[in-house]
Amino acid sequence: LGRYVSEEVAAIIADQPENFSQSQRGGRREVTVLFADLAGFTTWVETAEPEALVAQLNEYFHAVVDCVLEQGGTLQKFIGDAVLAVWGDTSTKGVKNDASHAVAAALAMQAAVDRLNKDWANRPDRQQMRVGIGLHHGVAMVGNVGHPQRMEFTVLGDVVNVAARLESANRQLHTGILLSETIRQLLADNYRFLPIGPSIFKGKREAVAVFVPIGTLHDSIPVWWSQAESAHANWIKGDFSAAASAYEELAAIPTPHLGYFQYRAGIAKHFAINPPPNWDGVYRFENK
Repeated sequence: LGRYVSEEVAAIIADQPENFSQSQRGGRREVTVLFADLAGFTTWVETAEPEALVAQLNEYFHAVVDCVLEQGGTLQKFIGDAVLAVWGDTSTKGVKNDASHAVAAALAMQAAVDRLNKDWANRPDRQQMRVGIGLHHGVAMVGNVGHPQRMEFTVLGDVVNVAARLESANRQLHTGILLSETIRQLLADNYRFLPIGPSIFKGKREAVAVFVPIGTLHDSIPVWWSQAESAHANWIKGDFSAAASAYEELAAIPTPHLGYFQYRAGIAKHFAINPPPNWDGVYRFENK
């Protein structure tokens, strides 16, 4: 049964049939949602050999799903090349622990893809992969939905939509993992986060403060950290010339965030010449 639904859901079906029956009626729970997707997958599908594509996808799924399961998450579903995982839907260790495990899983997934890319580098039947991950915490509807002959235990609500928007924003920002203010607040005592700033995603009205997880507070502070804080402060207050200069200096330093610093430097340069009207520190995404 665990091969067709997550092991957590299988255990509930087998060991707690009354709880599973109750879940059919639905309920609200605080959850942390992780949404992961591969960049450029549509183009890859159009050009790849089917057997090679399926084999590589299975290698990828094996690696990243292990990261989710090792951190106690529920593998909710595969959506094409995307992975939806949740903490707190079937059981919880407390919202802080759930969020911490989700972030740890995201960082492990990113590292796993890096290792796979190194293994695939000299194989002509393998493509290099770039994964984007979005994480958000909030209240979701949890329960069984579908047809009587094919029900699915799932989570529904804005928390899932925001996680998906965060994942998608990685493409534009040239980042790998983005998470929301709600998760940053839960984990402020454990993790260090690079602020991206409040953002409004296409189709949304409310701004979401966005962050990149850098590592735990036990890790040494990156040598570029104060420079990044200064660049972000100038960006938020609208001093785009100073922000552009600072981001360009950051882009000259070898860091895992080179693409983001280069991108933000370019936008800051553009804004220095063409200031956005009524700048309030909120960046508006034009694409989903």
